[in-house]
Amino acid sequence: MKRSDSGDFCVLYVEPDDEKSALFQKIMEQKKPVVIMLAEQARVFQRPEDFTELKHIRRSLDMPVLFVAHGSERLVHLAGRNGFPVYLSMDALVNALKMGQVGRQRSTPRRTIPLGSGQHEISPGKTTSSPKLAPAHTEEAILPRKTVPLLYETWAGNEYDGGRSGYDGHGSGRDRGVNGNDGYVGGRNGGMSGQSGYVNGRDGGVGGREGLINRAPTDVRGLASSATENRRDAMVGARFVSPQLAPSRSSGHDIPTLPTRPLISAPPPPEPRPRRNRLAVGVLVLLLIALVTAGLGYFLITSHNLPTDAPAMTNVVLGHVTFVSSNQISESSSQGLNDEVMVDLNGISQPAAGKSYYAWLLGDKGQSDMSTMLLGTLSVANGHAHLLYPGDANHTNLLGMTSRFLVTEEDAGTAPLTPSPDYSAWCYYGEFSQTPINAPDNTKHFSYLDHLRHLLAADPTLDELELPGGLNTWLYRNVSKILEWTGSTRDQWQDTKDPGFVRRQTLRTLTYLDGVSFVARDLPPNTGLNVNERLARIGLLNVDGPAQDPPGYLSHVSKHLYGLLEAKTVTDALRTKVAAIIAALDNVKSWLVRVHHDALQIMNMSDKQLRQPGTLTLLNDMIANATNAFTGQPDPGSGQMREGVTWIHDQIQSLATLNVEPMSAASGRNGIQPLQMVPNPNVRRASVRGGNV
Repeated sequence: MKRSDSGDFCVLYVEPDDEKSALFQKIMEQKKPVVIMLAEQARVFQRPEDFTELKHIRRSLDMPVLFVAHGSERLVHLAGRNGFPVYLSMDALVNALKMGQVGRQRSTPRRTIPLGSGQHEISPGKTTSSPKLAPAHTEEAILPRKTVPLLYETWAGNEYDGGRSGYDGHGSGRDRGVNGNDGYVGGRNGGMSGQSGYVNGRDGGVGGREGLINRAPTDVRGLASSATENRRDAMVGARFVSPQLAPSRSSGHDIPTLPTRPLISAPPPPEPRPRRNRLAVGVLVLLLIALVTAGLGYFLITSHNLPTDAPAMTNVVLGHVTFVSSNQISESSSQGLNDEVMVDLNGISQPAAGKSYYAWLLGDKGQSDMSTMLLGTLSVANGHAHLLYPGDANHTNLLGMTSRFLVTEEDAGTAPLTPSPDYSAWCYYGEFSQTPINAPDNTKHFSYLDHLRHLLAADPTLDELELPGGLNTWLYRNVSKILEWTGSTRDQWQDTKDPGFVRRQTLRTLTYLDGVSFVARDLPPNTGLNVNERLARIGLLNVDGPAQDPPGYLSHVSKHLYGLLEAKTVTDALRTKVAAIIAALDNVKSWLVRVHHDALQIMNMSDKQLRQPGTLTLLNDMIANATNAFTGQPDPGSGQMREGVTWIHDQIQSLATLNVEPMSAASGRNGIQPLQMVPNPNVRRASVRGGNV
């Protein structure tokens, strides 16, 4: 491995015989942004797990990590899916940075640090340029921001072939698919299955020749470099989309938007009152004095009723606990979702001599048999504490069973089985609100935690239909299937003009848009379905009106996002983020409505009509809109990014973050319930895939 860090960032040249562990160790030692250059035969980063580990390292370092590689479509796909920018050459990277066309990495927004410029040698005869960033600039994750025109680049040989960079396929048969019904590879009409890999079938893949747009999302701007020519080397992929963080509404098309109601906003400041006469002012002053006196008396009385040893929150946020998904997912369980936990705290004092900090996940309040989970020992360095719990061997969905976080200070010699019952040992705490929300449309009195779990862990409607894991994951999966099927349809039509295949793939697309319960209205009588009906029980669109039951994924997700805003604990930052997600859902709906319109036309065409050139126009339009729904599209008028499901999926996942505050044993607070300290089978020690912490 060769390294050059003479400039303001570090370039690591990974050779074929370099080991992953050594590379990761080098990356963790860096204090500045990292560019990884991969040799053609490099053994590292050939598996999705490698990128998952690198994502955790990137989060802990809090700085950009970029790739420079040439000739590996698999690497491009895996890196892009995990949120890492990939470039064909250092020149392409430098030029993209100079032109401000590096996308934001798909993770929680973090501060960047300035890059410098200059040249540095990796080895004799090999020189790269060190681009320089403009002064660091931080901004909220969803604030509006302009984008620049896209760059396009054609792969050597032809367009980027999404069919060869799809997902792992399994199965067989001419038109087989999910669970043998709708699109797995092995036969001619394969599709996607799992997280990453290549499609073996002729017609599989995501987007056919169009392929998935490679989103390389991180935002590093304003470059200058004197070592490279000013030429337009495009970024890797059929086209590179810079996913900006503030989608705009659809414009230019009369497409109905999601049924919404006005966002709950903070109350407007009171308007200035007209002058009162002196008598009225005097009465008002007397009333205020009476109210203050009454409030003070109430405080003095009730404060003595609180237990002196009950810990209290101090309303000073010291950090966050985030539930992270490894995406080792299954169609029959919620595994691989919210199965990892990342703890980041600042301003933490060192524990007392002979003591250690222990991090815990706790079950919900009010449980008669509360569960606790020890995540591990929390080490402190320079006031910062970081802990990553990588999940257990079963990739258990932790958000579905826990909702609170606690740090205790206890003996360092032996890890405790449960948190100490002594409140003075409780140091830091955070929770998702479990207070029922009283709102006219919330007849079931869901809490903030309930809405969050419906989105990310388990939704009762989906659970009844055997669709575990919550709304977010199924919205993402089903839109990706539509992109896969539309792309493979065009490829086969161009090769054989087989009307039967076009009709079968379009039927799959239409079934996922409508849902099994409603697709019959769009089909000729006695048309049989060719998908796994369990996976298609809920459609993406509401085709039976606003009261459709079960509702489509888009409107159902929107409902629970609005539900989050009805909680009393909502912040302005959350309100802004949810508004951006709902705007993106409107974008996706408008694109999927167009896919639906094209699919209906195809299903009503005869075999002779399907062989005509006009069919290709319909297929191209379906692919374009399905691609936009999945990856988003820059608005040519405003230059802003209109986000798709990929961005929505990541933003909703980021909602699974709770604030951590210090606790004070002296001031006291009710509401934080003590734990049951009787033996129970729900006390768990976090298993880290091979051993206990």
